[in-house]
Amino acid sequence: MKYSVEEKKVSSLLNYLENQSREDFNKWLTGVNIFEVLKISSAEIRHSNILGWLITPNENHSLGDKFFEKVILKIIENNSSVSEISMIDALLKDFSDAKVFRESKNDIDILFSSKKNKFNLIIENKTWTADHDNQLKKYREFIDKEYSSYKNLFVYLTPYGDQPIEADESERMHWKILSYKEISDILADIVYTYDIDEKVRYILTEYNDNLKRNILKDEELEQLTKDIYSKHKEVLDIIFLNRPDYIEDFKFAVRNEFENFDDGNVIKNKIPFLDGNIFRIRFRTKKLDKFLNDNFDEDNDKLESSIYWYEIASDGNEFKFWLVLKEPEYFNELPQKIQKFYNQDSKKYHDWGKIYRRFHSINPEEAWGKNLDQEVQNFIKESLKEIQEFENSIQSTL
Repeated sequence: MKYSVEEKKVSSLLNYLENQSREDFNKWLTGVNIFEVLKISSAEIRHSNILGWLITPNENHSLGDKFFEKVILKIIENNSSVSEISMIDALLKDFSDAKVFRESKNDIDILFSSKKNKFNLIIENKTWTADHDNQLKKYREFIDKEYSSYKNLFVYLTPYGDQPIEADESERMHWKILSYKEISDILADIVYTYDIDEKVRYILTEYNDNLKRNILKDEELEQLTKDIYSKHKEVLDIIFLNRPDYIEDFKFAVRNEFENFDDGNVIKNKIPFLDGNIFRIRFRTKKLDKFLNDNFDEDNDKLESSIYWYEIASDGNEFKFWLVLKEPEYFNELPQKIQKFYNQDSKKYHDWGKIYRRFHSINPEEAWGKNLDQEVQNFIKESLKEIQEFENSIQSTL
């Protein structure tokens, strides 16, 4: 396939990448976000925990009811009919007695309850999921029954203020809409308006940054990328069309490395096992064959008649080494020593009538940008080292 692109267009993109791109993207490239490091950037339950902390007046953030107050005002602003609480009540009443319950009241995400004011704020939090199993009606009926003398304000929180999906029209009428975009605006307002503790300021700033990165569209970043693409569209289209496939590159490197590997213990299966997009290389070892007394037919490449097999497997996102053991009931006489393994090994889990014991794993996308062959060699070397240690340990302890 031939491409015809003016040299000056290529030079323009290269010049931008060399001289201007880092300055443009610097605010998104510098540093790391603590919520991403902890791998809690998008989990609904983690967001509910943070929001529950912020909305509790007597928590250690020292914000009092500022966050609660701003959330209520935003709900009133968004929704045409909010009879449960007025703007004046939100601003002037004392809600310092309020308690916040997290999934402890009939699985409700956030329940803000003020006994003194006989007021409840009920928040159903949805980041990337939707309402299901008639849960909104279930929550509402529970609260109306348990707190019949209270004013109960029901709120449906989503990234962009979407309406409930499963609930019918009559149920939707009970739920007010709030968005994470508005939560983000509230956080920014608090950070820049109030004199707050530096640690709290850091947490709020990081959390708001996480919202923009992982829950909301960053409008500034979106506009910047649109401008760049518009200016360099022809060259970028060619790059996108011919971008490398790191998954396929990694599969090829793993297969090539394994086929050329020989440590004297591994018994390679004659044909790599492939299942659509699922990549697997299965093999056994001389040590475990002997230990299990597994009389496997070496001319049978499917391995299904074996008690066990080792496997290099990938679902596209991760490559991993593991040991697959069939469940005990698959055999009339399972050796006693293997029965002990089933009972005591701490790194196993059950699935589809088999037991898996995980060893090493690697992220192909992260490895691709480095020395791929070396990363694959290290992956296989470390995995086989773990297997050797495992086989030595079961021989000595079982």
